[in-house]
Amino acid sequence: MMRNKRKLSSLYRTTNKHKLNLKKEEIREEIKVLRNENLSDKGVADRKSRRITAKLRSIILKLNPKRVFFYIPIKHEVNILELVSALPDSIDIFIPHYSTERNLWMITQLDKNIKIKEFVKIKNNIPQQETCKKLFNNLIDAQFTEEDIAIVPGLGFDRNGCRIGYGEGNYDRYLKQFTGIKIGVAFDFQMVDYIPSEKHDIPVDLILTERASYIVENSQHYSKIFAKL
Repeated sequence: MMRNKRKLSSLYRTTNKHKLNLKKEEIREEIKVLRNENLSDKGVADRKSRRITAKLRSIILKLNPKRVFFYIPIKHEVNILELVSALPDSIDIFIPHYSTERNLWMITQLDKNIKIKEFVKIKNNIPQQETCKKLFNNLIDAQFTEEDIAIVPGLGFDRNGCRIGYGEGNYDRYLKQFTGIKIGVAFDFQMVDYIPSEKHDIPVDLILTERASYIVENSQHYSKIFAKL
């Protein structure tokens, strides 16, 4: 039976004791059902993505970073790629991607003269473009700063900034190194009341959906973000 957001929310609006016993896999499966239901119409997904992208552009311009770290959307993730051409030239754009062959994250800088349609050629979720230059071979060597912004996809988020992905933990290894502002983007139905958090899980600082914005109160960047929203 198809389940909607109301039923998902009520499933996780439970006592603290029961919340501690929730398994992430149960949440993943619930959100996947909702994802298939809510994003079956590509036009609807595109419209929602554009709303989120517009909000994202607004907050990025207000925060005025020198560098923004994007992602290549897969598996019905919010498509933010139109934002690349909507940002000023003063902002450098980078694409982190995980190399399964080398078992590490790599980061490529986007040549702004490349059209997005030419750039997004995905093979194992790695941007294929000869004119992209490799900036870092390993995130341990990456010199992130608090002025950087990372745009973070996820299968689901809660208002504490906790994120649930696909269970491999790759994104957490990337975010562990990142010292700047982490902005989660998701469709509204992907927001749940509670996601169990483990020691290695890295929360985001702000979450944007097509309907709302959520500043994470215990974020180290809370004051800076609050002043700009």
